Amino acid sequence: MGANSISAWRVCLPYPRKGNELQQWDYLLSSFPASELFAIGPVPEHVESRSVFAKAAFVGTAEAIVRPLVLVAPQNGRYYKGGVNLAQFDHNPNAVYVFGSDSLPLSDDHMGQREPEESVYIETSSKDDLYSWVAAGIVWWDRKLKLG
Repeated sequence: MGANSISAWRVCLPYPRKGNELQQWDYLLSSFPASELFAIGPVPEHVESRSVFAKAAFVGTAEAIVRPLVLVAPQNGRYYKGGVNLAQFDHNPNAVYVFGSDSLPLSDDHMGQREPEESVYIETSSKDDLYSWVAAGIVWWDRKLKLG
């Protein structure tokens, strides 16, 4: 597959510290592998070798990422707000998609001085947020449909 294919999908999120959340991200990213995975936070003492995070690049903040950032956030998020409805969003094939953590919403501590180039939200009919790994699956599918 070429550089514009879905195989080049890139993901960044705070390193999940809770077992269930870590397992959920492992499940999602095993099914829809990221060509690059960035985990924000210190390198943990131990990462299971079968975890997708065993091959992640650990960064202190999103400032360390040189590619364009697309922040995925609730439309009315506490710290960051999604700007464009995902249904109308044109994906940048070189972007890194930044997600919060289910147990730790994204904050300036994660982003540092880095401003995302774009931000999107997923429209929901009820509460204005989703589990981050569920949002990632929706973004992956939308990206696949639009970029091929």
